[in-house]
Amino acid sequence: MTKPATSPFQTILVFDTTLRDQTTVALVRQGKVKILAAPVRAQDLQRLTTELLTSQKLTIDQIDAVAVLNGPGSYTGVRIGIAAANTLGWLAHKPIIELNGDNIDQALKSLLDHHPKTTRQAEARY
Repeated sequence: MTKPATSPFQTILVFDTTLRDQTTVALVRQGKVKILAAPVRAQDLQRLTTELLTSQKLTIDQIDAVAVLNGPGSYTGVRIGIAAANTLGWLAHKPIIELNGDNIDQALKSLLDHHPKTTRQAEARY
């Protein structure tokens, strides 16, 4: 999935914890997408994020924004993803992008095709 970046953000970290038994972390970097998905619950989000950033030789400081799928989906999973995105955004002074839905592929397509709107705090949809 390669496309010219249309976003003012060159590097976006994306969390998808909407599925009960799968957690996905994606990195959108200059229009290219790298996805790390694992058959684990949302509690492993931090580990997957660290793995993805390490494999791409990036640090949190090099991320321009944090995006999160806000559901519907697994009640606890969505809340963990939202809390992680909000906390990371707050601690690292990064804008938050809410992505509607529970499908990572559609969310990434939307993110690449449109200028994302940012928020100070993401909210879950159930």
